[in-house]
Amino acid sequence: MDNYRLSHCGNPLRDFREYTGVLKEIDCFFHECADYGSIASDIVGDINVDLPYHEYLSPSGLSEFNKRVVVSGSLLIIASIARDVFVGACTITSFDSTAVAQWIKEESFDDPDLKRLSLFVVKQLTKLANRLSHSSITEYSKSLEASVENEEWTWSYERFVKTYFENLV
Repeated sequence: MDNYRLSHCGNPLRDFREYTGVLKEIDCFFHECADYGSIASDIVGDINVDLPYHEYLSPSGLSEFNKRVVVSGSLLIIASIARDVFVGACTITSFDSTAVAQWIKEESFDDPDLKRLSLFVVKQLTKLANRLSHSSITEYSKSLEASVENEEWTWSYERFVKTYFENLV
């Protein structure tokens, strides 16, 4: 049996329960994305947004596939939460985008795809933090690079969501 390690509690049963819970949320998220054919807005309503996804970026005791699923799924959920809060589709008062961005910046990702994804997620979190500090969405939205951002969302969907289902077969 794998020695699942997601949290810092050191209790193997709790870690296993936490792992299966996180994997269930990520699987649900990936299925929702697949149903939309992209990482669509307003997708966060179907998942547990209260989980500390930023704490799941360094799992141990997992196969490479499961580790990649947990890390990429957690990063994509964080980005989706940030985007949904930004556009007003979701209100989460306990989500500290600045602290989560800092947590992600402190992670080291050897996989170049996960590194690229983490940089994109930090951009989303920074955008949210900037939006929350501006009084008008119109002011800030003028400076957005929408086409680049859309390319990153599309790349993320292709690279992680589609690959997830391809590897399940």
